[in-house]
Amino acid sequence: MTALTCPICGSTEVEISHVERDNGLGLASIRLVNVPFLECGRCGEGFEEFPAYRRLIRQAVELLCQLDSRLAGQEIAFVRHALNHSQQELAELLGVHAVTLSRWETGHSEVPPSADRLLRALAFEHFGRVRPVSLSTAPRQRNRERPITLDVEQLHGETYTYETPHTFGGTSHTWVMSNDG
Repeated sequence: MTALTCPICGSTEVEISHVERDNGLGLASIRLVNVPFLECGRCGEGFEEFPAYRRLIRQAVELLCQLDSRLAGQEIAFVRHALNHSQQELAELLGVHAVTLSRWETGHSEVPPSADRLLRALAFEHFGRVRPVSLSTAPRQRNRERPITLDVEQLHGETYTYETPHTFGGTSHTWVMSNDG
C-alpha cells in the first residue's frame, strides 16, 4: 500500500478519519457519510477525499431524479453540471430560454412538471440508465428532514481526476486528485 502524502507539504504524517457531511455536494437534500478526511500532522491541513467522485455524482443525480417531488433549484443546477451542459445548452434541450432556466435554478420560479420530467429523462439517458416507468412530479414540498444519504465508502473502484475549486495552504494552486484504479 502506498503511503499517503500531504499535497501541501509532502509529509507522510497523514491520518485518515471518516466524517459525515450534511449539505453534501452543496445540496441540502444530500447527506454524505463515511467521507475520508485526511489531516496532516505536520502542517495541520485537512481535506476530504472522494475516491470515486464521478460515481458519487452519478449516484446522487440518479437518486435525485427518483425523488417523488419536483427538483429544487439547486438540484436542477447540480443535475445540469453533472450532465456537463451550460445553461444555454440545457435550456435549448428543454425548449426554454436560458433566463427561464436560471430562474428555476435560483428558485425564483418553479419548474413546470413537463420540464422536470424531461430533465430527469435526460439525466437517465446521459448515464445510460433505463428511466423508471413513471417520472413523478408529485407535490413540490418534500420532507427535508430526511435527506438522501450516500455512503462514500461504498463507491470505490472508478478512475477519476477531479480538480477542486479551492486553494490550500495559502497557495494559489488548486489540488488535483486522481486515481488510476
